[in-house]
Amino acid sequence: VTVTSADGGSHELTVVKEGFAPWDGAVTAVANENRELPPIRLLPANAELLVNSIPLGANVTVNGRYRGQAPVRLALSPDVDYRIGLSKAGYGATERRVRLDAAAAESITVDLTARVGEVTVDVLPEDAVVYINGRSRGSGTLTLKLPSAPQELEVRKDGFRTFSRSVTPRPGFPQTIQVRLL
Repeated sequence: VTVTSADGGSHELTVVKEGFAPWDGAVTAVANENRELPPIRLLPANAELLVNSIPLGANVTVNGRYRGQAPVRLALSPDVDYRIGLSKAGYGATERRVRLDAAAAESITVDLTARVGEVTVDVLPEDAVVYINGRSRGSGTLTLKLPSAPQELEVRKDGFRTFSRSVTPRPGFPQTIQVRLL
């Protein structure tokens, strides 16, 4: 690059090319004198990847390093193979491989499969109401398929002491919880 300026002194110079990160620099010029600059090396522009998950809030890793919770926008180097991992308590972990072009803007949405376990709640009196995470699920003895993350179990009936307990369902290992309200 050759620079010629009618004015001497320092001048700001920007070099821009599509698909590359802009280069900014200062050039000192002498009035009406050609100045040859050393080669300017433009670096490929970062690519952008928006990672969404179903359900929201999955932990996102890039090559094994935590980068936030979905939805999250990631700046990635172009032409590099990445492993994008997603995981959430009670759901399976999964991984996607991506490689993006310079200045690309892409998105992925990953539907995590719920890992569920079976929990039977055997309740007396039979008209006591069973709540999971604050939501009524019915009364009496119930068999529920619940995500394998900690769940808050409550059994309530007017005139009786409320039963509450945390339970973590385990896929492949059915559990029975007997509740006798006092």
